[in-house]
Amino acid sequence: AMTWMRRYGWAALIWALEAVQGRVSSTDHMPIPPEICLHVFEDSSIGITGGRLAAEVLTNFGVDVEYHGWGIAQHEEKRVALQQAGVESVFTDVNEAVQRVLLPVL
Repeated sequence: AMTWMRRYGWAALIWALEAVQGRVSSTDHMPIPPEICLHVFEDSSIGITGGRLAAEVLTNFGVDVEYHGWGIAQHEEKRVALQQAGVESVFTDVNEAVQRVLLPVL
């Protein structure tokens, strides 16, 4: 995954912008894997929503996306907002979140 990001990261961002704007209609010129497990770690509900929308864009282009939204917040109001946005869990620290979510699957 990191090799792909180093090689295609910027091009993928440009492709994503053009896809959202309706200026591309396929993934033919962007080597996107047919399946993606997308984990979004966010401290704001808008970021969780953005991650979900990114998954939808990829799905619309035929990519099988497994989306997971994870909240990062210490204050109760933000924790509630993240839960209302549909995160799977809210952690108080991003390092804890990554350790508990990603390390078991690596």
